[in-house]
Amino acid sequence: MIIFLYGPDDYRRSEKKRSIIAEFAKKRSEIGLGVFDLEEKTALENLDGFLHTQSIFETAKLAVLENAFELDAPKLAKLLKPFLEEKNITILIAEKDKPVKALAFLLDKPVLAQKFEQLAGAEWAAFHLGRSKKKNDCEVYARRRTIFGNNI
Repeated sequence: MIIFLYGPDDYRRSEKKRSIIAEFAKKRSEIGLGVFDLEEKTALENLDGFLHTQSIFETAKLAVLENAFELDAPKLAKLLKPFLEEKNITILIAEKDKPVKALAFLLDKPVLAQKFEQLAGAEWAAFHLGRSKKKNDCEVYARRRTIFGNNI
């Protein structure tokens, strides 16, 4: 399975990425979690080993790819496509930009793609109000009520 998070809202995109990683870590051991920065020279080799090696301790794996679009697009597509329908291996990619043509399959099913647009106006206010209520931060909530009034 591949999860692709993209869009200009870095905060919400990163928050979603962290929640996916935390959910995996809560249910599974850290043996099945790998983070690979594809700007590093050995990352592709390490990623390939991680994806194709079966652990006797953990059946599920989560590979988090950092800077995935720095890799040559056809090479990345060749690496990812065999894992589109894989149930025990999840590949998580979070990037600011939409994929190039060679990676356009990341926007189609069975890939789980989610776009994070910049919030503005009422959406932005509602998001921040929800965050402050979620964190139970009375001071932040009061500040936002001062700024936005009763329209939040």
